[in-house]
Formats: sequence, C-alpha cells, structure tokens
Amino acid sequence: MLFKNNFEDIRFQNDYPINLTSTYLPETFPEHWHNYAELIISKQEGIRYSINNTVFTLNEHDILLIHPGELHSLIYNPPKDPSYLLIQFDYSLLLAMTEFKKHIYWFQKFHYFQNGENPKLTEEIIKCAEEMFAIDKADPSFKDARICCKLYEMFIAIGEYVTSDQFIHFVDTTAPAIIPSGTKKSTHQSEITQKMIDVCSYLSQNCTEDISLDDAAEYAGFSRYHFSRLFKEFTGLSYVEFITEERLRRACELLASNTLSITEVALMSGFSSISTFNRCFLKYRKDTPSSFRAKFQDSPENFLTGDSGKQSNH
Repeated sequence: MLFKNNFEDIRFQNDYPINLTSTYLPETFPEHWHNYAELIISKQEGIRYSINNTVFTLNEHDILLIHPGELHSLIYNPPKDPSYLLIQFDYSLLLAMTEFKKHIYWFQKFHYFQNGENPKLTEEIIKCAEEMFAIDKADPSFKDARICCKLYEMFIAIGEYVTSDQFIHFVDTTAPAIIPSGTKKSTHQSEITQKMIDVCSYLSQNCTEDISLDDAAEYAGFSRYHFSRLFKEFTGLSYVEFITEERLRRACELLASNTLSITEVALMSGFSSISTFNRCFLKYRKDTPSSFRAKFQDSPENFLTGDSGKQSNH
C-alpha cells in the first residue's frame, strides 16, 4: 500500500520478514520506494521496470534486485498469471551477517542480471527461489526458518559472484572498467581487480573512520597516484565521492531510528560537522536528513486505512 511521498509499507505475513508472491501481479504499479528489498524473477518476456530512472526490459529468467530506498515502478507487466516470482525481504537479514555487511557495496551494485550472463548463478537463484515457494506451499514445521535458509543460500551465490573479478564487467559506471569486457584477463590483471574489490569492501565497511587516500592506497598495495587512477576507473567515482556516498548510505540506515538526533547521525556516519552532513545529503540525496527521516518513518500507524494490514501484491 502506498502512502504520502510515494512510500510503500507492507505488513509481512505473521510478522516474518519474508513475503513470497506469485499470483495477482498487477499490470502496472506507480513509482514508489520502501525500506525492504525485492527480488524479481521473470517468467516471461516484456516486463518493464524502472529503477532510479533506468528502464529494464526483462526476458524469461532475467533477475532484478531492488534495494531499500530505491525509487522504482512497474511500467508494464504483460497479462499472464503468474508472470514473475516476487520475493520481498527485510534487508537487515543480510546486514546481520558479517560477511554480507562487509561486501554490501557490491551487493548494491547488483540490479539487473540477464539470463545467460552466468548460467550457473541464474540456475542457483531460480532453484533457491522455487524451493522457497515449494516450502511455503507445503507448510512444513519450521517453515519460516527453512525459507530463510534458502534466501541465505541464494545470496551466498550472489555474494560469490559480486566479489569476483568477473562482476566488474557488468557494473554500470561512468568510466570504463579496468579490464574491458571480452578481453582475456592475465593473472596480474585479475589480482588488480580483486585488490580493488577488496579495498572497496573495506572502505564501505569502515567508511565512518578517518581513512585517507594514502591509507587506502597502502591497504590496496599501490602508490597514491596509481591507486587514485585505478579507483576512479573501477568505481566511476573519485575517492572523496565514494567515501561520501558510503557515509550517506550509513546515515540513511541510522535515520530509520528516531532515537538518534540528526547531529548524532551525522557524527556516527563519519561527517565532521552537521553543516557538512546537511550539505552532502542535499547534494547527493536531493533531500534533507530530517525530511528523509519523516518519509522513512511514515507508516500505517500514521496513515492507516482499512486494508493496510493486507499483503502487498507488489
């Protein structure tokens, strides 16, 4: 159900943080955002989604992962029932696991996964999803725990992919990849790519600390100049832009809690002052921290209607 500011909130069945949907899928759904994640597996051609103003046209067995806070809409879903499998889940299930949280930067780069791009991964994701739906239908003992285990199996497979050097070819950046797609990789090139994957994970996990460009270059094992050039090519961002984006991501997580003041959120996210925090938030998020918090915390308790307790069909 949609509330003001295009915010969608749903009640997960039995208060368990995973919803599975394969029936009654709408033809369209307006632009919205929410604080949970959605994984979509297409079962036909022609489904069109928009995520952060980028349009994706799905073919059969294509996979789409929508992360919390991302503006998205279902532009068109050709009439068919069911036309795709939809898995909605609380992102904290991943963040609670150290290895997932360590590599969250790379998980967030995973959006559109075409069938045929990596057949083994596609097969594993679909297998886990179908087993989740089968468990839900069979309703065995410890059903919710069994479904959660399958979700973790799925994201272990995704995690192994997004932290491999193969993934860099498919990351959408504004700069060319270090190793162009289709180019045979040497051992040295693969080592460089893996070092950059590791340093990005390290910086994402420790973005609230005062880590200088020199510190990051030393961690990766490169000179300052060489690291700065590789980092820009690899991420499409300057070092300062990357750290700022990661600190803002952390800030958005903290703003979900109303027990912290805006100043506390700013300092806990690694910003040196509230003025710097406000300026960066407005520049990169096109919003103010207080306004973002108000939108995020809008809930059925604030805008309750008669059917707000129903499961979302999107």
